[in-house]
Amino acid sequence: MLRSYTTQKLAPEGYIYNSYGNPKYLHHAVASVTTLRRYDNDRPVALFCDPKHQQLLREYGLEHLFDVVETLAASHASIVGFKHNTHQYM
Repeated sequence: MLRSYTTQKLAPEGYIYNSYGNPKYLHHAVASVTTLRRYDNDRPVALFCDPKHQQLLREYGLEHLFDVVETLAASHASIVGFKHNTHQYM
């Protein structure tokens, strides 16, 4: 289970983002979660991304936007690869 960022309670549901490749995709994930937080502060948000994107989050101080930031397996760094393995990230 994920823990809610704002309430620190365990949550039975939440959101999962992934980001890999060009850094512009990380920018889109950050913009999306920023918009999401305007309407839903309760459910936790996880981001699975490549190490390069994790480094960019640290450099810009944006890790706090996500409740969980983990490395995305290289074999899952594609639309089909992530979609068919989403259950492994829940």
